[in-house]
Amino acid sequence: MQHVTLIGKDYRVPPACACCSEPTEEMRTFEKNEVLFLLVVLITKKASVTMPYCRPCREHATWSKGGGWLGVGLLGVLAFVLSWFLGFVLAFLVEALWAGQGFVETTKGVLLALTVAVAGTALAVWLRARKRPRGPLPRKHATEKWAVEVVSFDKRRTRLRLDSLPFAKAFLEINPGVALRG
Repeated sequence: MQHVTLIGKDYRVPPACACCSEPTEEMRTFEKNEVLFLLVVLITKKASVTMPYCRPCREHATWSKGGGWLGVGLLGVLAFVLSWFLGFVLAFLVEALWAGQGFVETTKGVLLALTVAVAGTALAVWLRARKRPRGPLPRKHATEKWAVEVVSFDKRRTRLRLDSLPFAKAFLEINPGVALRG
C-alpha cells in the first residue's frame, strides 16, 4: 500500500489498471464526500479522481464490497420477509375482491403468501448472484476490494491510498511535480 498526495487537479494516469497493472483503457471515478453541519448551514465538499480500472478487477471489487455470497444470503432473508408481507397483502386482496370471508387465515391464503415469498426470494437471489465475477482474479491482483481510495482532501491537495505498488510507482513517475509520496 502506498499513500500519494496530489497537488492540484491536473494529473496523468498510466494506461494500466490501478489494481492488477494490466493494460486497460477503462476508467473509474473514485469519490469522497465530507459533510459539515453548522447550526443552520450544511456544507458539502467532494473530491474525486479518475483512475484506470479493468473490468475483471472492477467486477471482483464490486462483488467483494457487496458482501459476496454473505451479501446474497442477507439479501435473500430481506427479500423473503418483504415478499412474505407482500404475499399476505395479495391474499387479503384476493379475499376482499373474489374469495369469501376468511381466505387469509385458510391454508390457501398461507400457501399464496408462501409462494409469493419463495418466488420473490428466488428472483432477488438470482439477480444478485448473476453479478458475481466470472473467472479467476489476475495473478498480480492487489486486493479484492477497491485498490484506490481518496483518504483525505482540502482545496489544494488530495491524499490517495493506492494498493498496487507497481501502479503507484508508475503514477508517481509520470506526475513528478504533481504527485508526492506519502
